Amino acid sequence: MPRLPRLLLCTALALTFALPATAEAKRKRRKGPAVAVWDVYVGDDHRAEAWHWYSRIQDAIDELPELRADDELDFLPSVRPAEGITVAVSTADRWLEAAWVAYRGREYDTARAFAQDALELVEGYPASRMPDGLLRDLELMVARAAMALGREAQATRSLRSAVLLDPTWEARPGWEQPDFVELWESVSVERAAAPPATLVVRSDQPFTRILVYGVDQGGTGPRSELELQLPPGIYEVTARKPGFADRTERVHLRPHDLQEVELALEIRNSPSFQEGLVRALADPGAQRRSPVWSGLQMATDTLEAKAVLVARYEADDGDEHGALQVGLFLPGRKGWGFYRTLQLTGDLGRDQLAVADAIEDLLMALDLALNPVPMVVNTTE
Repeated sequence: MPRLPRLLLCTALALTFALPATAEAKRKRRKGPAVAVWDVYVGDDHRAEAWHWYSRIQDAIDELPELRADDELDFLPSVRPAEGITVAVSTADRWLEAAWVAYRGREYDTARAFAQDALELVEGYPASRMPDGLLRDLELMVARAAMALGREAQATRSLRSAVLLDPTWEARPGWEQPDFVELWESVSVERAAAPPATLVVRSDQPFTRILVYGVDQGGTGPRSELELQLPPGIYEVTARKPGFADRTERVHLRPHDLQEVELALEIRNSPSFQEGLVRALADPGAQRRSPVWSGLQMATDTLEAKAVLVARYEADDGDEHGALQVGLFLPGRKGWGFYRTLQLTGDLGRDQLAVADAIEDLLMALDLALNPVPMVVNTTE
């Protein structure tokens, strides 16, 4: 396919803002490879505005001569992210950052309060649905602040909880306060007094990540097996691989135990994948190492799509208008091939220009991905 000329782009943009084609006309126009267009993440109050502009982007892609925008190519079964956990995790993350600021400023009561409130906020949600180490880091912050306030009993309880969540965590001298390191050493001695158990985790998929209480403990490798030495206790063990639904089991380990657990994975959509996708739309820069990109890669392979278009609409409570965050995933990348935040104002002319500008850039990104410029090698001396 030749590179999209400027005239073609202008034609696509002009057609975008014309009267929408009927569903029957669109079905007749089906052709060529597809760009999977997934539903926009938006609440009921703003769905009409979000879809008004999101559908314009979809229509522009559908007007290209050798691509079609297909909103029926979903990564089945259709699963929406749990809004409650998405908001709770995002808020808990911010409160942990605020706790660190307070702790460094020696405002220990404030740091402890932020961390405790964050723990209460995510209480009840599965640990496997938390970002890697969030629960552990919140317990550690409570322990640090409590120790600085002279509340050793509370610090000990929180540190024990943190170590249970992540048995591999260690306090580093020079990084932690000396009295906190001393407390960790006493908890470690306490743990060592109870003979450890061996847990062998197997997955039916190679190179599966294994999490204990949401903390990554390593991969199964090509043999699909990982052996862990853990103190006695009750653990939530999760197998995770991009493009598959998480599989979680609770395991009760006693001293000297040797237990095996088999975790079979299913290729399908999942709430954790959707929540990762929301985070990638809300803050792309912080998601460079997210497994969501591998999940999107598997989705495009499964759907036999050339790309995936997704969007999220964000508005503060009470605001009439918000921002439409649009991401285009192109296979082979760890990050968005195109990303734009469109701040909608309600001014039709201004919003239309902003959307048209975004469409032009998105079509260019699609064109460059599908028709890369061949590298010219200069063989002359």
